[in-house]
Amino acid sequence: MLLEPNEAHEASDDAPTIASVGKRSFWGSLVTRTLPNYTGPHAVGVADIEVPVRTPKTFGSFEHVKIPGKPVGLALETVLFTLFYPAVPSPGDSEQSIWFPNAVCGELASRGYIVAAVEHRDGTGPSSSIRTPDGDFKVLPFLNWKDIHWPDLQEQPKDDTILRHSQLDLRLAEMEITLKVMEMINSGQDIENMSILSPHWDWISWVGSTDANKAKVMGHSLGGTAAIKAAADPRFSFTHCIALDPAVQRIEPWTSTIDIPLLTINSEEFAVGMDGGDFTRLLGVFETAPQENSYIFNLPGGSHPSFSDIHLILPGFINKRMGLRGTPECVLELVVKTSVAFLNGKADDVKRRAEKTEGAQIRPIGVPGRIQYYDRREGTETGGSTVDLGGMLREGPTDSTAELGRLFREGDSVELESVEVEMGEAQ
Repeated sequence: MLLEPNEAHEASDDAPTIASVGKRSFWGSLVTRTLPNYTGPHAVGVADIEVPVRTPKTFGSFEHVKIPGKPVGLALETVLFTLFYPAVPSPGDSEQSIWFPNAVCGELASRGYIVAAVEHRDGTGPSSSIRTPDGDFKVLPFLNWKDIHWPDLQEQPKDDTILRHSQLDLRLAEMEITLKVMEMINSGQDIENMSILSPHWDWISWVGSTDANKAKVMGHSLGGTAAIKAAADPRFSFTHCIALDPAVQRIEPWTSTIDIPLLTINSEEFAVGMDGGDFTRLLGVFETAPQENSYIFNLPGGSHPSFSDIHLILPGFINKRMGLRGTPECVLELVVKTSVAFLNGKADDVKRRAEKTEGAQIRPIGVPGRIQYYDRREGTETGGSTVDLGGMLREGPTDSTAELGRLFREGDSVELESVEVEMGEAQ
C-alpha cells in the first residue's frame, strides 16, 4: 500500500536500513545474503508491525481433513506488515533477511514512498508465523485445496477456485486493517502499546507523515488480483492500482468496475503461457478500467517470479533454466521506473517515446531489456510498441535512453507517498 504523506518525512538516525551490495555475485545472493543497492536518492529503513484484530474473523467454511480439530476456515487474528520508508543514512545499517518483494518495495522507498507490505496469513505461502498477544507463536503452513473439506457444500470443489475466493476476502480485510493502522500512526496514536510487534520509536515523529486519502495499491500474482479487487471495492479509496502478473482468473466472472487508473506490467511467461489465456482474461478486466489513463505493459524475457527477489537471489545459470532472459536487475529497473512514471502521470511520456511496431503484438516478442506497450484501444489486430528504459543490456547509452533517463529523473522527484504492496505467493 502506497500512502502519500503531506510533506517529506525523515526517520530517526538510528532507524534500521537494509544491508546491500553494489555488485552482483556469480552465486547471486546465496552467499552474501544481500540485495543490490537501491538506486533512489533515499536510504531505506524497515520495520515490522503486527497488530491484533479486535474482533477476529473467519473466512471460508472448510475443514482441514489432515489436521483433526483444526478450526474451520481462515482465521484473521492478527495483521503483520513491513514498512519500507525513506530514512536518513545511518552509519550502522542492520542486515535484514531477504524476503520476496524486498527489492521492489525498497526501490520505491528509496524514491520517496512509504510502502506497507502485507504478509498474508491465508495459506498461500510456504509458512507464516502468527504471534499471539501472550507471546506464543502459531505456524500457518501452506494450504492445499485438496486437503480441505467444505461441509456446507453438497458437492466438493473440483479445483481451488472457492478457496482462492476466501483467501482474497481475507487479504482485503488485512489491507483494510493495515490502512487503519497507518491512519493511527499518522494521527500520533501509540502503536507500540496496542501492537504485538513494533519498533521502539517515538511515533510522534510520524504525525502527519502520510495521507491515507492518497493511498495506492500494488501487488504481484494473487496479490495483483487482490489489488484489482480492492481497486473496485467501495471500502477503499485508492488513487492508483498497479498489478504485476495478476491471476485474474481468480476473480472471474468479473462484473465490477474500476474507477481509478490501472497499470499492469506482465512477464513474457504470463502473456505467452497457457496460449495467452491469462493475457486475454486481463484484457477483459481492463475494459472496466478508465480508458484514458490505464496501461498494459509487457516485459520480453521476464518470468512470473521475476517481480520478486528470487532471480536476484539465485545464480544466473539457474535463472536461465527457470526461463528468465536478460538480467534480474534489468527487470527490476523496468518495473520500478514504469511504476513511478505511472504514479507521477508520466506513463504517456513513456508511450510517446516508444518505437511503434507493425502487426499483432499481443505477446511480448522482443529483446530482453525493453518494455512493450500494448494499446488495447486499437484491438488485437494492431497494437504493441517497445521502449528501452535504460539500455542495461547494451554497453553504452544512446540518445533515446538518455532522454528516457531524463524523464525518470524528473519522475523520481516526488513528494513522499506510501504504497500498499500485496504479496502474491500462490496463484
